[in-house]
Amino acid sequence: MHRRLIHLIGVWLLGIPEASKNHDTAFDFLLYITGKEMQIKMASEAGIAPTRDSVYPVADLISKYPWYPTQAAALKNAVGRPRTTKWGELENVFGTYLQLALIGSSSAEEALKEANARMKEILE
Repeated sequence: MHRRLIHLIGVWLLGIPEASKNHDTAFDFLLYITGKEMQIKMASEAGIAPTRDSVYPVADLISKYPWYPTQAAALKNAVGRPRTTKWGELENVFGTYLQLALIGSSSAEEALKEANARMKEILE
């Protein structure tokens, strides 16, 4: 049985509040901060992953972050994380059991089984 791998993204958003007194300036800032030049600068100087697909193939960034081509490919099939008020709890459980598997305190199979059980409890 072949299962399709789905990558999850956190769905960070930018916006302008309706009550803003500076819509034009705020919009200009959004264009600036999400522009290719600034995305390259933020990736290069601060290690912030770009939000623009056109930034991932920049040679200087690939030499610094050789995983960028793989990350860009993964993002092409990514889906936003589920909307739930319990996301913090779910993420904490997953992170805890992932850590146990990574440090060898649990097998990957057992850690995922336990994480799944705890997440089901949280969602019930």
